[in-house]
Amino acid sequence: MSASRLSLALTALLLLGSGGLLLLLGNMIPILVAVVLLLLSLMFRRLGGAASAWLSTIGGIGIFLAGTPLTGSPPEGLLISAVMALYFICWVQLLKGGTMSVFAPTGPFTLMFYGSILLVYLLLRSSLFPLPQVITIVMASAFILVSLALWEMGRRSRLSQAGQVENPSAPDWISRVVVLLTIFLTTFLLFRLPIPWLANGALDVASSLNLTMDPPSWQGKERTRANDRQGWRDTQQEGQERDSASGEGDPSDSDTPGGSPWRRGTLPQQADVQLSEVARFHLQLLDPVEAQRLAGRPLYMRAHTLSVFDGKQWTRAPYEGTWIEDRADGQVDGWVTFHQVPAARVIQQRVYLYHQLVGGALIGMPNVIAYKGDAVFRQGDDFLSDRQFGDVVYDIVSAPLFYDEVVGDQVLEPGEAPAHCLERAQGVTFRDMENYLLRELLANDPSVKQKLAYVRQWFQGNYTYSTTIENPDGLDPLANFLFHEKRGYCDFFAQAGAHMLRALELPSRVAYGYAGGVYDPKQDLYTFREADAHAWTEVFLRNHGWIILDLVPAGSGPAQAPVTQATGTQEGNPLSRFLRSEEEEIAEEAPTRDRDLFPEWDWEAWLENLWIIQHLDIVLGVAIAGLLLSYLIRRWRQRRTRTDSEAVGLAAAAREPPGYFRDLCELLADLHRPRSPGETLRESLERLKHDRIITNEFDPIEAYHYGVEYENASRSRSQEKAFRQHIRRFRAEQRSVDSVDSV
Repeated sequence: MSASRLSLALTALLLLGSGGLLLLLGNMIPILVAVVLLLLSLMFRRLGGAASAWLSTIGGIGIFLAGTPLTGSPPEGLLISAVMALYFICWVQLLKGGTMSVFAPTGPFTLMFYGSILLVYLLLRSSLFPLPQVITIVMASAFILVSLALWEMGRRSRLSQAGQVENPSAPDWISRVVVLLTIFLTTFLLFRLPIPWLANGALDVASSLNLTMDPPSWQGKERTRANDRQGWRDTQQEGQERDSASGEGDPSDSDTPGGSPWRRGTLPQQADVQLSEVARFHLQLLDPVEAQRLAGRPLYMRAHTLSVFDGKQWTRAPYEGTWIEDRADGQVDGWVTFHQVPAARVIQQRVYLYHQLVGGALIGMPNVIAYKGDAVFRQGDDFLSDRQFGDVVYDIVSAPLFYDEVVGDQVLEPGEAPAHCLERAQGVTFRDMENYLLRELLANDPSVKQKLAYVRQWFQGNYTYSTTIENPDGLDPLANFLFHEKRGYCDFFAQAGAHMLRALELPSRVAYGYAGGVYDPKQDLYTFREADAHAWTEVFLRNHGWIILDLVPAGSGPAQAPVTQATGTQEGNPLSRFLRSEEEEIAEEAPTRDRDLFPEWDWEAWLENLWIIQHLDIVLGVAIAGLLLSYLIRRWRQRRTRTDSEAVGLAAAAREPPGYFRDLCELLADLHRPRSPGETLRESLERLKHDRIITNEFDPIEAYHYGVEYENASRSRSQEKAFRQHIRRFRAEQRSVDSVDSV
């Protein structure tokens, strides 16, 4: 296969491979568009340069739009689709043999390599793709190797066009392999360390553009079909709703009819919140004793929290996530355990969650202490996720703690929470809050218990729960809530309470999730709907941790105990879409002869237990240092060899007469006055002047020659070239004169 065809094949492989990553996210549109465009490019490969430029541009834009969150991809899909567009543009230019096919330091092949590095980052540093770690490493290695191959092919193409490529020797090939291997290992080492800030910044930009839209209806149907054998005829409306499981589904994260749009962590100026009765998830309390203890109390199911206020909105704490495995607590028992709490506080739950996205939040009661599974991904602000998607079932154990349960303690003290949980907001609204709402309290140097009691009583006695916000004067939303309209829904209470607690030097944050719900005694099942979405304040206290402090007046909105559903009104089993068929369970549980004779080998666990894997950072660092050292030593040796050969070449060139001197000797021979042995250049020219063949035409050459040879003057290549041209013109004129004389 020729180099051009090989480069075309490798570029197409990168394009389809990146499209496959989006396919893993549930979006097949980009790879379909890429295949169609590749075929069109082959059909119209004879188009002119302008037409191919239009084809590459329009095709690249089409691939980019097909892979953005507008078609159902998460924010990371925006980056993958951009890299796909770059791959396609390079493909078209390679196909047409345009100038872009010549590699340059800032050309498209370099950008294509950097794009591949971005894809490698997404594979190695995020839990975006539902693949085993070994598979992601193999895919990342393939992307790097193919990109490096294209890089090297482009470099050799550029050098060959410049006439600088010679047949490489074995040491040259060794040097190239060392360089490529160093780049390969360095890439892996960097992505194992918290260095790729550029990709994290790009993901933050994608999220800040509010492009995290829901999957389209076709995607929701496809996922439901995979998990529900009874069909998907009743899920079109659900697929169009926002997915609360991903941490995006609270009232403050959607557009409300009659109001302006806003996202989670912000407050609107006007609103008329109207939430549907669509079921988001079901909850089972596995221990009857624990269920009885919670009877008659509001149930809080937390999806995520926001603890950083940047002056305009609440956001999640900086990304600090890691996979926590079952064995991290010292024993392999099928549970990932974070910490221990008194048994009286433990609540075991089983959650049936609809339409979970990869990397979405695992909803559960606050203060999760254990998760049933091999591993779970934990980020800042108690955000938990795993690799499941679709309609999922999982067990967790929590130990929620409420304000009413700790207020009886004699002494309450602020806990040692992260510094950003104490940062006060700046601005007129927050200054007025301290000066007018907290002035009397702060003047008496209150205790922590008095501060908490004051804040709770203030909100429950002075504000009203309402899903309608009028704000006719267009005031700041928080100021309108605190000082003017004095009504709002849970987001207003939660955010205002968090700001007020920080003004009182108490660490706080805003939690989003669900509360209330509907209880079906026949099924012994709690159902939480979109209408149960809720937000509340949490405060961090010493020896207790994060405490639920719901400031919404009791009995208002979702801040109430679950409503008991009339027996018999539930039709069918709401958990049927989560349950496997009997045939599947029998096939999974029944031992077969093959399993008895050849027990399944956990090759992934074996690989992770290898010494080289456990000390991979050290191995990579030593390998990179050794490769760089060997490369530098080889370059130094090559430089010494080249310096010696250059010195020999210069010495030989110094013994060789210059070109203009040889041309003068040839001129003397043409004039039948050849240079005698031992005769100097000056003597030869004087002989020509004596015979009146020349006058002073060659005086500059004579002066230059003796200056360089005997006076250490510098040689000038351009001047010597001009001398040779002058000598040749003189020879041509003499030949024409001789031909006329002969006639």
